[in-house]
Amino acid sequence: MKTEKLGTFELETWAPDELALARDARRVVVIDVRSAAEYATERLGGSLLMPMAEFDAAALPDQEVKKIVLICANGLRSARVARGLISSGLQRIGHLDGGIAGWKAAGLPWRGLDPETGSMAWQEQSLRPQPARGLRW
Repeated sequence: MKTEKLGTFELETWAPDELALARDARRVVVIDVRSAAEYATERLGGSLLMPMAEFDAAALPDQEVKKIVLICANGLRSARVARGLISSGLQRIGHLDGGIAGWKAAGLPWRGLDPETGSMAWQEQSLRPQPARGLRW
């Protein structure tokens, strides 16, 4: 994890694999700052939506136990919101390096529209090749 000093606090920039481990261990709250339309087509499982245009720091979950990691499409909006939160005195804030694009490039699963039907049925998807199952030679 990379850190950037902002006054007396630090902004954490999380690599996709680091965030996946922390999310699965329930050590972080993942908040997506993209628009509702972007969130509707693809998102990380378990993420909460709080669009940048409507962001309300007072509505953030309690940070006593879990860190808050912000995400967006490519890491630019999440870094901007995170810097603003840290500048206003909040701690334990980070963002995902490369955003959802970086997450998908790392081969990690995300939730999205079914590519075959275009229906609103959600499924886990991954760019990582999946091993063949049930084959016996």
